Amino acid sequence: MEKYLLIVSMQYIKSFGTGKRGMESKINRQNGISYKADWEGIKAQPYMYPAYKKAEKYIKKKFKRKLQEKFKGS
Repeated sequence: MEKYLLIVSMQYIKSFGTGKRGMESKINRQNGISYKADWEGIKAQPYMYPAYKKAEKYIKKKFKRKLQEKFKGS
């Protein structure tokens, strides 16, 4: 579980950045993302999030279909 949380948090940090540098990054960020401006932080380096957003509809359809297949036979 700890490894999973580390991966998720690192992905978030790389996608949206932290501190002043993250705030200044020119990215399309989700609502509700805020930054502390009291330290330099790191600039956003998105790569996974844009790819996910591009494939989001496909991923959700596939996930839904797989769940239906799994529980149909139960």
